Amino acid sequence: MKRILALSLAGMALVLAACSGGATKKTWGGFDVSLASQKAGPDGFVAGVEIKNNTNKTQILQYNPPAKYTLVVTQGKNEVFRADYGALQKAELLNILPKAAQPHVVGWSYQDKTGKKVAPGSYQVQIYIHAVTTATKGEVSIGPVAVTVK
Repeated sequence: MKRILALSLAGMALVLAACSGGATKKTWGGFDVSLASQKAGPDGFVAGVEIKNNTNKTQILQYNPPAKYTLVVTQGKNEVFRADYGALQKAELLNILPKAAQPHVVGWSYQDKTGKKVAPGSYQVQIYIHAVTTATKGEVSIGPVAVTVK
């Protein structure tokens, strides 16, 4: 069984480590999708994902199973870790009001797929959002973000 350390932005003070990298904000349909926050500390990496309706009318977002978000960690071409957040049995519709945002937090506790702590080094974190809108046909991803584990 995968052991995932639950991290929260409000409940745990993390020391900022090296985080940098790819696209941390994208326009997707009528939404702005971004990493509103990202922090890496001695015990893990946490990211606040935000989907903001940048229009003047309510928009519908449809999350699709198996989960709302998937966090994937790679080192080079090797997948080190994968975790789903917001498990779904069926599609879920969400009305997002004009200029409003839908936040979600994902995290990685520096463990590999077997639950062992990863070796120090550089890793890439990519977050996939399993949703569609009336203006889009496919999913969207944010990142990769470079995370250095010490």
